[in-house]
Amino acid sequence: MNVSIISNLLSNLRLNTLPHSTAVIAAAVVVVVAVIAVALIHRRRRAGAKIEGVEEEGGIKDSLRLFIPGMYPPQLLEEYRDDFKKAGILFPEKYLRNISIASSTIALTLAVIGFLLGTLFRSHIILSLPISIPIPDWTRPYIYAITAYTSQPFIFTILFVASLKGKISSRREDIDFNLHTLYITLLGFAKAGISIMEAVKELVTMDLGEISKEFARIYYAVRYGNTTLKAAMLEVAATTPSAKLADLLRGIVGVMEAGGDLGRYMEERIESLEVERKIMYTEYLKKLEMIAEVYLTVSLAIPTMVVSIQLAKSIAGQADISMVYGLVYGFMPLSSLALIIALYGLSPEKGVERPGIKRLAVIPAAALIGVLLGVLSHLHHIPGNLEFWTLALTVIGSAVSAVMLRKWIKEDEKLSAQLPLYFNRVLSLAEAGKDTTTAFKLAAEEARPPLSKYVKVFAEMLDRGISRDRAFQWLFRITPSTDLRLAARILSKTVDVSGRVTQVLISLVGELMRLNAFRKERDSVAKTYGGMMVLAALLFLGIAVAISAMLLGQFEKLGQATTAAAGSGRSLGFSISPFVINQVRTVLRHASYIVSMSAAVGVAATRGDLRRIASPLAVMLSVTLITGILFMNLL
Repeated sequence: MNVSIISNLLSNLRLNTLPHSTAVIAAAVVVVVAVIAVALIHRRRRAGAKIEGVEEEGGIKDSLRLFIPGMYPPQLLEEYRDDFKKAGILFPEKYLRNISIASSTIALTLAVIGFLLGTLFRSHIILSLPISIPIPDWTRPYIYAITAYTSQPFIFTILFVASLKGKISSRREDIDFNLHTLYITLLGFAKAGISIMEAVKELVTMDLGEISKEFARIYYAVRYGNTTLKAAMLEVAATTPSAKLADLLRGIVGVMEAGGDLGRYMEERIESLEVERKIMYTEYLKKLEMIAEVYLTVSLAIPTMVVSIQLAKSIAGQADISMVYGLVYGFMPLSSLALIIALYGLSPEKGVERPGIKRLAVIPAAALIGVLLGVLSHLHHIPGNLEFWTLALTVIGSAVSAVMLRKWIKEDEKLSAQLPLYFNRVLSLAEAGKDTTTAFKLAAEEARPPLSKYVKVFAEMLDRGISRDRAFQWLFRITPSTDLRLAARILSKTVDVSGRVTQVLISLVGELMRLNAFRKERDSVAKTYGGMMVLAALLFLGIAVAISAMLLGQFEKLGQATTAAAGSGRSLGFSISPFVINQVRTVLRHASYIVSMSAAVGVAATRGDLRRIASPLAVMLSVTLITGILFMNLL
């Protein structure tokens, strides 16, 4: 009833109002919408400020500054002061200005798109409403453009919050990842009896990522900011994104005030963290099994079944092939990507620096060359086509990348297995009364390849009088092993300042042994589910070959027979267009590529090392290339 009354009123208004009046009314509505949007954003920010105990300054006038590129409400600087510190943003004014420019650019782009749509479709109203809207055609492009630009405050808010939270989350993960290294290093400093301020200074130059930046804030606040060490540590504890680092800093302050034993405190912290890491590894392995099962089901098993059934039904005219398009080109890639991100993102070793990983760039480079060859084959009638050359060069690039990375991966695995034995030998020699330098040299003589080629050169450097910290720094730069780099980073800072490295080595060996045990369990799970992923992909290839060679082959023969019968004046009553057959084969080929790549990337993701993509990708795409040529009309 109310809708009909309003509709009649607006209809009368449209009939009795001049065009320029309707334009004014529409523009006024847009302006009102913009003001309401800004007011809502301002109200939400004000409510958030009250909850956090921040005094809100400014009003809607300041919020309207968002519509000007490069401008922003100045009260944001105070409201998010702590968040800027957590995100590591040193110049928040510049950061907010860049966000404003980016959001204005997006809003202007939307405005241009709105104007073009309004110009192209003047006779249509984009939103279908049950009432008539008195907007003349010539004003609609401007109304759409203005309406689109009023989304600028929302775009600014989304970009600002998302980027700020993303930076905070990234820094938190980096800090928590390097926390065990920090604990062992502080233990070495404490056992050496050096002051906390000197330890802070050493940590600034230790290259521990975001942890070094946090300790740099402490050091510079004390050194140049006329602040006490206690106040500086509490300030960083209040604004660091990591709750674990904040707890550590507050604990160190408590030890300082009570005059306690920092070494004993760090030993307790290390024991507690080791228990947490063991639990984390166990939980990850359980999640890995669950996600691998979901990945196998959602990305491989279900699409294999549905694509096969729908293609068979579409050939018989009982289904629409557009559903298969959505599944093959939409659902399968997106679901695979989401689950791969989940598999890799949950890994405790996702922040590990993988030497040689840049060699994976050979794969997209080779694929690009394949695209160029495909274009040339089309222009100059070279044998092959775009699809064939792209796939063939991707296979070659994957094989080359796999060969280049094989050495790095194998050596990394062997070094990780040998390191605990080497450091255990150093530890036993040190406990037997040997000095640190002699212990490292004697253990190096007993080491086996490939570890021996690194530690023996390290021992020779010590014989030549090179300081132990510099020798460990060289070892850190030269080794491809992530575990050896971890050990070299810690020992380069602690081996010279500590007369007793026993506790440091015990903690280091314990961490290396836990990592090895975790990797063995993970590899066992990965082999099981990785093998199942490969089998599922091969099963899909077999089904695709059967559909293409047997089912479609029979339909082709039937089509030829139908053509021959039509030529002789007879009719068989049934035929399938060659276009449909080629279309189905194309979909089968593309689905095979996606399934093969999903299986290869899934194998690498379950192993927690993306360097392992190259080898299974080369194998799976090679099989796909061969089956495509032989059975699915790739050439």
